[in-house]
Amino acid sequence: MPTKQLLAQLQRLRGCQQNLAASDFEPGDTDYDDATVIFFKDDPRWRDQFDEVKRILATREHVPKGGERKAKRIARAAQSKNRSRPKRR
Repeated sequence: MPTKQLLAQLQRLRGCQQNLAASDFEPGDTDYDDATVIFFKDDPRWRDQFDEVKRILATREHVPKGGERKAKRIARAAQSKNRSRPKRR
C-alpha cells in the first residue's frame, strides 16, 4: 500500500471516537450496526489496525513537509553565505 494511503488510513483511525458513551451515536443508528467499519478506539480491531499501520510506516522513508524543507533551505543558504569566498579584483 502506498505511503499516502497508509497516512490517510492512520488519519481515519485517529479520527475515531473513544467509545460509544463519548459519541453522538444513538442506539438505533443503522451506520453503527455495520460490523465491517471501526467506529471507536475501544474496538480491539482499532488497536490491531493502528499498530499495523504504524509498523509499516516505521519502515518507510520520512518525507519532510513544506515547513521542514523550508527550514533546511534557509539553513543551507545561511551556511553558504558564511563560507569564505575569494575576493574579486
